[in-house]
Amino acid sequence: MDEVSAQHAGAIVVCGLGRLGLECALQLKAFGAPVIGVSRRGVAPDDLPRFDRVVTGDCARTEVLKAAGVATCRAILLLTDDPRSNVAAAFAARRLNPRVRIVIRSAQENLNSLLAEQLGDLIAFEPGLFSTRAFAVAALADETRARFNLEGARTSVVAHRVEAGDWCDGRTPPELHSLHLRVIGHHSGAHALVDGLATMPGACETIGPGDEITFVVNGDMLAPAKAAEQPANRRKPRSWASRRLRASKNPATVATLASLVAVIALTLGAVLLYRHENPELTWFDAVNVAVVLGVGGFDNVFGALKAPFPISPMLYAYSLLMKIGSAVLLGIVFANFTEKLLGARFAIAPRRPEPPAQGHSVIVGLGPLGQSVALQLRQWGRPVAGVADAPPAEVFLPDMAIESGAIREALARANVATARSVVVAGDDQIANLEVMLLARSLNPRCALVFRVADSELSANISALIPDCVGINDAEVAAQAIAGAAFGESILSAFRLGARSILVTQYLIETGDTLIDRLLAHVAYGYGVVPVLHERGAASALNPSDDIKLESGDTLVVLATLDALGRIERGEWRAPQLHLEMQACVIASNAFEAGNLIARIAGCDLATARKALQNLPRRLETPLYPAQGLRLARELKKLGVIAKLEA
Repeated sequence: MDEVSAQHAGAIVVCGLGRLGLECALQLKAFGAPVIGVSRRGVAPDDLPRFDRVVTGDCARTEVLKAAGVATCRAILLLTDDPRSNVAAAFAARRLNPRVRIVIRSAQENLNSLLAEQLGDLIAFEPGLFSTRAFAVAALADETRARFNLEGARTSVVAHRVEAGDWCDGRTPPELHSLHLRVIGHHSGAHALVDGLATMPGACETIGPGDEITFVVNGDMLAPAKAAEQPANRRKPRSWASRRLRASKNPATVATLASLVAVIALTLGAVLLYRHENPELTWFDAVNVAVVLGVGGFDNVFGALKAPFPISPMLYAYSLLMKIGSAVLLGIVFANFTEKLLGARFAIAPRRPEPPAQGHSVIVGLGPLGQSVALQLRQWGRPVAGVADAPPAEVFLPDMAIESGAIREALARANVATARSVVVAGDDQIANLEVMLLARSLNPRCALVFRVADSELSANISALIPDCVGINDAEVAAQAIAGAAFGESILSAFRLGARSILVTQYLIETGDTLIDRLLAHVAYGYGVVPVLHERGAASALNPSDDIKLESGDTLVVLATLDALGRIERGEWRAPQLHLEMQACVIASNAFEAGNLIARIAGCDLATARKALQNLPRRLETPLYPAQGLRLARELKKLGVIAKLEA
């Protein structure tokens, strides 16, 4: 092993030090990991503290990766804007280090699966995937804080302000736990009484009016809203007869039909007149002469010096009138037909719909992020209108209303005054701030969501402007990528207050920090929220705290990056409370009570039964607050009086 490799063994190499790469380095440094940067242009002096060392060069070149210590590093993040460089660097890194974890930035799903199959231990991602849902959820402007899918079920994180007589008023968070709902936060005023995303999440106080509870729920929380948020200007499809009647009221259509009728009437009149004055003409000859005159063939009939049959002055005048009239009338018919044909030829794409009248979201800035947010909102049933700098191509989101031009006029045409939310997703944060303030002046009641590169600026703006959320998309993506660098499978990411929350999947293996632990110990000791547990073919959403993890289990949790670091390092905060068994009113229930204690406390049966002998007596196994209160509540149902003590 060379000197460079030995010095930085176990480090994480970040290739591509743009905005995303710098944010990832910051998150990794906070995680306590040594970070080595690789960039073609180096980094600014202000960003140097984020790295232990910076190597200048092309990450696709093997000698550059060698200089960065890839041969002994723990993981390599390939975050450049060039997909070809990322792929080339992935192969070079795997050749240098068969065990390194590769996290690559790539939006090509087929290529990603092939790379993972061939190189192994590779995670491919698109940064916008993590931030899109954060923007879309904020744009919903309701109690929803996150939405993601687990085992085919839609899972939501909801923050609910409690009112008097509400479904949760007067109850404690543990009483609300079920197979479909789990409370992860309880705030009363400025005080956090329960925080499921922190170690030792707090006591279980009664929920009252004015409190805010945050909970994870399985099911579609937006189903009622979908029906209410349908566009107001949507009409039922018209029948064929009604469409024909509507078309018949078009002035051009009326003129065309009248012209056709007039030409036919003139032609029939000519047939009758020519047959009447010249009985020797057959009906066919009379029709032939009338048709020739009707299509403008006056010179074909009267071009010779002498007519082929006798013609009276009145018939001659009628023929001349027919020539002039048919030329005008057929001109109208042909003009209308030409317009229809050209319209069908050059206007193949349908016209864009009109912007929704009210209750919609307006997306300003239709770059990759803006497009993804618009598509996600429409998938959730929210009407959307877009605002772009220039008119988009017809194939660009063809069934979505998009306004362009001067920003104030475009916002007005997009009905921003009646919109429920405005999402500003441009690349320039100052321009985004300007558009956001303009939107607020046009609609003081709408929710504002804007893209920002400075999290401190976002916090300051949100504190001063109500219903305003600034999201640093690079920060959201960076936390997910940092988690992936440590071997975790990040399924989704979202913002909850000022924190980024990662939906993380663990495959439990022998020897890791989660094996043989109760879910209660995982949840309260590490500060995470278990939302899915799988063992073999069986799976449970919002699983019970009593499950003990075994090798081969799959566990999905909601966690902050700090919590993932605690799990990685095994920094588990042990329980410190004890349950005092005071009396057993119903002696026959002692056996069942012992089983209950063993199951909830995670102790052996001998310890559980010993705690019920010679009462009062303390249970030797320490408990977390929520765990102990739940055990005391369940024991009371069996006639055992118990009290939780420090």
